[in-house]
Amino acid sequence: MKNTTLKLNTLKSSLLIGVFVFISFYYSSVTYAKEINSQNIIELINYSRLSDSLNPLAESSILSEVAQSKVSDMAKNHYFAHTSPAGVTPWHWFDKNNYSYKYAGENLAINYESAEEEHGAWMKSIAHKENILNSNFKEIGVATSKGIINGKKSNITVTVFGTPEENILATTKRSSVANKNSYILGVQSQSVKPLPLEKGSAYQLNISPKFTGSIKKQSHNIVWTVALIAILIVLKDIVLRTINAQTFQHRHSVVNLILFIMIYAIFF
Repeated sequence: MKNTTLKLNTLKSSLLIGVFVFISFYYSSVTYAKEINSQNIIELINYSRLSDSLNPLAESSILSEVAQSKVSDMAKNHYFAHTSPAGVTPWHWFDKNNYSYKYAGENLAINYESAEEEHGAWMKSIAHKENILNSNFKEIGVATSKGIINGKKSNITVTVFGTPEENILATTKRSSVANKNSYILGVQSQSVKPLPLEKGSAYQLNISPKFTGSIKKQSHNIVWTVALIAILIVLKDIVLRTINAQTFQHRHSVVNLILFIMIYAIFF
C-alpha cells in the first residue's frame, strides 16, 4: 500500500514538473516572439521568402539608417504615411543616406502587439506581400520607434527594401535564419484592410526609378501641351484669319498641322 502511494506521489510530482517546464517554455517562447524588433522582423520576412523559394534578404546598415531616418521623422512630426505632411517622399531618405538604388520599396506598420501579428498583416495585404516576396530586392533595413500619432502613444515600424546600383558596394550583414520553433507564420491579423491606428495599420509603397521618370515625362508633356494651347488661344484671331484666307484644301492642311503639333506635344 505504501509503495503504491509512493508511486502515485512520484507520478504526480513528475506530471507537475512536466507541466511547469512546458508552461515556462511556452511563455518564454511567446514572449520572445512577441517582441517587435529588427531581428525578428527580418527573420520572419526571410522565412516567408525561403518558403517561396526566394533568397533571403541581406541586412544593410545603410538601409537600416534609411529606415531609422524615416521612422524618426514620423515620430518627430507626428504622422504615419509614406509622404510626410511637408511633402517629403520616401525616396528622399534613400538619397539622404547615399543609397543609390536600382529598386526600392517601403512597408509601414503601426500599433501591432507582436512581430508575428505585424508580419501576418503584411502577408495578408497583396501590396505588402509583393514587397516581401519581390525577387528584385536583395537587401533590407528595419527601424522601430515610439511616437504620438493622432494624439495617442504609438509603436511604429519602418521596413525598407532595396537593390543597390551594380557599381555601388553597400555595407551589408548577411542575416542568419535560425530554425526556431517559436516562429509560427500561420498567425494572421483579422483584416486585410488598414486597421485603425490604435489597433494596427500597415502601409506599403514600391518605388522604381523608371516609374518616377515616367511621371516626370508626363509632367513635361502636360506643361508643353498647356503652353501650346495658351499660345493658340492668344493667337486665335490670327490663326482664324489665316485659315479663312486659304482655300478649303489649305484650311484643311492648317488644321491638320495644328492637331499634329498638339498630339506630338502630348505623346513625345
